[in-house]
Amino acid sequence: MKENDWRLMGQEEYLMGVPLKRKKFRSKLPLCLDGEINPRKFNDHEHCDFCTVKISEYPGDLHEGFCTLDEYIWICPECYEDFKDDFHWRLVETPEMNESGESLSAHQSKRDKEEKQITEETIQER
Repeated sequence: MKENDWRLMGQEEYLMGVPLKRKKFRSKLPLCLDGEINPRKFNDHEHCDFCTVKISEYPGDLHEGFCTLDEYIWICPECYEDFKDDFHWRLVETPEMNESGESLSAHQSKRDKEEKQITEETIQER
């Protein structure tokens, strides 16, 4: 563990060895029981649990990072790199992101469009 690093504030108590996933941040709109959006619980950003940098969809903020599987705790890419060995984090690949951080659904959509275009071109050639 890095001694005297200002970012360390006891996170080893709850983040040691936990699985993390790489994720693009998406705002959450929690619904009330009646189906209406509850504006008091709107979550439009998170902060890195180490350096407190803001992670959100807003320009100028980080747009992705690493988070616990329940998306409760977020870690920016820089702090992840700095502390991944000390905290023995396991990176879990989720359906949302592949190893390069690309959204699998976006990748699938791009591939579907390419396949459709190839099919259409083949039909036109006949």
